[in-house]
Amino acid sequence: MQILSAKYLITMLGEPLVDGAVAVENGEIIDVGKEEDLLKRYASASHEDYPHSVIMPGLINCHTHLDMSFYKDYPGDPVRKPVENIGFIDWLMGCLNYKRRADMAEMRQAVEWGVDECIQSGVTCVADMGNYEGIFSVL
Repeated sequence: MQILSAKYLITMLGEPLVDGAVAVENGEIIDVGKEEDLLKRYASASHEDYPHSVIMPGLINCHTHLDMSFYKDYPGDPVRKPVENIGFIDWLMGCLNYKRRADMAEMRQAVEWGVDECIQSGVTCVADMGNYEGIFSVL
């Protein structure tokens, strides 16, 4: 049994709970509430406190192109390089050209890198719009 606590706990069932905590057993959340209450209720549990953090459900990205993760450093990306003034059709053609040139190994690496970026930023679920067949084995 483990108690994880943070300055804020967001459950999606109401307002954020200040000094909140979750009780975890066998990888499953079994209880949520105020840190002091859970520490009393589960006195033998180990405790990890994250005083400058938020405990919350994972984020969902409803429109990803994980196979395009390496495109971010490619010329003509108006999303990440807003100083460039490029038309939509030119940008789209750049995307298509990138996909044509990238081999399967590069696509797999892009997906792996994109998944790592998702995990690091708290994204736990994606709806991917890419067309790299190997994505399922990576995910």
